[in-house]
Amino acid sequence: MSNAGPAPGTKQTQGAPGVRHGLMTIAPTNRPVSRRRIKIPEAGPVRAAQYLRMSTEHQRYSTKNQADKIKEYAAEHGIEIVKTYEDYGRSGLDITGRLALQQLLLDVHNGAAAFGTILIYDVSRWGRFQDTDEAAFYEYFCRRAGFQVIYCAEQFANDGSPTASILKTLKRAMAAEFSRELSVKVHAGLCRITSLGFYPGGQPGYGFRRQLIDEHGEPKGILQFMESKNLTEHRVVLVAGPASELRVIKRIYRLFIDNGLSIREIRDRLNASKDRFSRGRPWGSHAVRQILSSERYIGNAIFNRTSLKLKSQKIKNPPESWVRKVGAYPALVPAARFETAGRLLRERYGRFSDDDLLGALRALYKQHGYLSMSLMDSCASLTSSRNYAYRFGNLQSAFALAGYDLSNRRPYLKIKSAIEDIGLQTRCAIEIGVLAVGGSVEVEAGTNWFRINGEFTLSIVTGWSKTIPGQSPFWKAVRNLQWSADMVLFVHTDDAHLKALDYFLIPNWELPRGYLTFKVRNPMEVEQYRCSDLTSVFALAALRRLTASGLT
Repeated sequence: MSNAGPAPGTKQTQGAPGVRHGLMTIAPTNRPVSRRRIKIPEAGPVRAAQYLRMSTEHQRYSTKNQADKIKEYAAEHGIEIVKTYEDYGRSGLDITGRLALQQLLLDVHNGAAAFGTILIYDVSRWGRFQDTDEAAFYEYFCRRAGFQVIYCAEQFANDGSPTASILKTLKRAMAAEFSRELSVKVHAGLCRITSLGFYPGGQPGYGFRRQLIDEHGEPKGILQFMESKNLTEHRVVLVAGPASELRVIKRIYRLFIDNGLSIREIRDRLNASKDRFSRGRPWGSHAVRQILSSERYIGNAIFNRTSLKLKSQKIKNPPESWVRKVGAYPALVPAARFETAGRLLRERYGRFSDDDLLGALRALYKQHGYLSMSLMDSCASLTSSRNYAYRFGNLQSAFALAGYDLSNRRPYLKIKSAIEDIGLQTRCAIEIGVLAVGGSVEVEAGTNWFRINGEFTLSIVTGWSKTIPGQSPFWKAVRNLQWSADMVLFVHTDDAHLKALDYFLIPNWELPRGYLTFKVRNPMEVEQYRCSDLTSVFALAALRRLTASGLT
């Protein structure tokens, strides 16, 4: 069936700025929404972009199947697909992390779209939002800007008629209900898996490893980090990890019970030794506390202590609703030692009231004049920042209750969020580009670095623009762990912190000791490493691949 609706057009933004959604700020426009039926211009085909989204819900929704259906529809109606926006493996419950959809909306808003029509497989591809008005908002935002939205697999024309409006509302409600029903089924399944002694998922914890077993209980092998089972009849159980990790667990209990050390003192001793945490990461206080308090270490499986359903707020469940399986896993710690550690934890780190926690936080604020997560974690008389975030929902709420005015930090937090978005986009672009030239990309264990072609490491440093009255903008990068990679890519952002302007690809041995300052005009020793785009990174990956294979 042919879709119909407003004629494709270009976008003009008018009016005041609006609400920020993800990477973009959506502004209203006074342009009326056309109700004319679509006509293919005689001068040439309609130019369109396609949006594809797949989570993990069903093969029917694979991006390839979506693209095939959209391509078939476009060919039948004389539409030329000039751009593709694809979110792969992304949940449709919210827009967070869906960079392709954010970029599509940003292009529509900024007038950067070289097309006038948007092709989508069906109504649910916008998302399975629990607030059905959110999906309607994104469609309306595109139509308001003059873009025609066509659902290629739906059996109705998106022409603004009452029938289309009713069907779209019903489809959005069905999409939301699908997520709710799926959430209930998944939760029930995980409860049953735990009650049978199988591992419900996630990382196993220090000292454990995930073992895959078949339907007869026969072991099939140890699952490595980020690996998962691929057959529904298989299950996962926890087994004891390497002897080196078991020795560290015993040492933690000895230092805590026999030597009387605090959790932070144990953390510092472990970090000073060669005993690293999982995947080479440094130890944190929370990791030490987990080993001392989690019943997993005496073999008990517990599930449903907290709930975080459909991207809602995390809540703590009462003990009577927990699912517990005694003896599900091998016991790495004797029960008597675990009970002693639990008693000492209660004596030394008894549960403080909200007033006690806020009183200590106010004292810290009065002493230093500001509050931060690092300051809290460095204060021996204060419980960890993680506990404050858990008790009050987040650190910002705790700071506000303690009397610390965050209004002067909000611009910083907003800039930080935008900078993190640019860094994430850069990481994704590098992964895609390196794979496109035949290279390989993997994340270096215990770091945020890339290891390219298994040969050299690359880290990304993203900074923001700073301005001093009377001086031109500058970007200052201070030496940190990221500078230890073989190659460092410094991302130079624009003044508004909305996009990357260019890049500096600098080898480690050319980096200064303390910090590096970038300006509009840099010394030649810095300027020689400037790249207008990421092509240099892809070319380096391709060159090293060919060199390693002996083809050059």
